[in-house]
Amino acid sequence: MVSLGIVLKDLGELDEAIAWHEKALRIDPRLAVAHANRAHALALRAERQAAEGVDREPDDEVLDAQGRAVALDLKNPLLHKNYGVLLLQARRHAEAVAAFNEALTLAPDDVECCLRLGDALQDLGAVELEVEAYRKWLSCNPPEATVMSALAGALTRMGEADEALGWAEKSLALHADPRSLLQIANVLQQLRRMPEALLRSRAALDAGDRHSGLYPNVLLGTNYLYEDPVPVF
Repeated sequence: MVSLGIVLKDLGELDEAIAWHEKALRIDPRLAVAHANRAHALALRAERQAAEGVDREPDDEVLDAQGRAVALDLKNPLLHKNYGVLLLQARRHAEAVAAFNEALTLAPDDVECCLRLGDALQDLGAVELEVEAYRKWLSCNPPEATVMSALAGALTRMGEADEALGWAEKSLALHADPRSLLQIANVLQQLRRMPEALLRSRAALDAGDRHSGLYPNVLLGTNYLYEDPVPVF
């Protein structure tokens, strides 16, 4: 029944998928995999409804289903991580932090979980704890560009621009992508190294296929560097 529910979920038949998981749970209410997949199907249905103008946050039914799955399989890091994601979407940030910490205790090399934990701590305004979480992860795992970039961003928000630049450059050396270039540009702006920041921002723009989200840094740098309105325009 659970396998059928998963197939139906993947096909987008969410109501039927939920129904089959509920049938499985009527037979065995302690089946963690059924609770977890029911929660996922409920969350997907909520996302579909959000696209139609319904509230996007997961409701109590979704959170309760995932919470039951976690309680029934406490050693499963994926269940803790997925619970944390739902709690984060529901703006229950402190609970999300606890869920991600549990997941990382069980799977300390999980990159996504580390980044999600950082997001939750940032939403709580706990930037020092965010920095500590990234440092701890990097001390226990092989170098990872996305975590280095996230650490650079958190350090920038703390005003530790020199150290942030070092981590941003390490991230870029591992993986040259628009995000890494933009992170360096942000740090250089904080250091008031505006010509270099603008060069990095333009490089990010070129590397990112001119994505609209990359233009603000170029515009900001241009405003800093030029009094003549023509190049700004």
